[in-house]
Amino acid sequence: MKNKILPFAFLGLVIAFASYIIKYPPTRVPVTNENEICKDYSNENLNELEVKLIHNMVDNYKNNQLKNINKDLEMSDAHSIWFDLETLKKFVYQLEYQAKKNESSATIDKLGVRIYYAAYPHKEIMKNYKDIDWFLGDDVRKDYQQLHTLVMIPTIRTKIGDVDFNPTDKSTFVGNGLKDNKLKYGEGSTLTTAGLNGGLQRSNANLRTGAQNHGTLIPPGDDSVENFYP
Repeated sequence: MKNKILPFAFLGLVIAFASYIIKYPPTRVPVTNENEICKDYSNENLNELEVKLIHNMVDNYKNNQLKNINKDLEMSDAHSIWFDLETLKKFVYQLEYQAKKNESSATIDKLGVRIYYAAYPHKEIMKNYKDIDWFLGDDVRKDYQQLHTLVMIPTIRTKIGDVDFNPTDKSTFVGNGLKDNKLKYGEGSTLTTAGLNGGLQRSNANLRTGAQNHGTLIPPGDDSVENFYP
């Protein structure tokens, strides 16, 4: 008799367990490893600011810095810059990925981004830079000359502080970062390389470093999409 009851008891247990799973499905445990790239922040709240404060800060910029800039430029400077989310995510991912690839101790708590205020060069100069020469063929970007923009540069924490560095160049991971490599990364720098004849040759090198730019400026872009300006 017991042998006949056991299969039914087991079937009942399976049905009860399945019902529980359906009613209370298991939840994915967020990643807790601090060194994991693309850590799960689903348990964190979205950072917020008071709308009134944002209006206040934007108005302060408009009525002070921008007012004086427009006076000097004799034109309307850009007052916002937009980046698509995918561009930002790829930049942050590659910053962390390349840093850890070159130095395992470059953990997330040591990495950051410094945002430099910048301005695009005149049209005559744009054509000299492959990163932006294509602006001249764009109906909107061709008018970016002299306008405000932002350049994002990776930073790493050393004994000096949070210094600018190149995630693909391990020599910039210590000390003053890029500043310690002025001969390599400085304006108008030259790079010393071994020549074919065994001697040293110096050549003007168009060196590159991790950075992000190319956001969409308003103006000259359409300001109807903005909420906090004018």
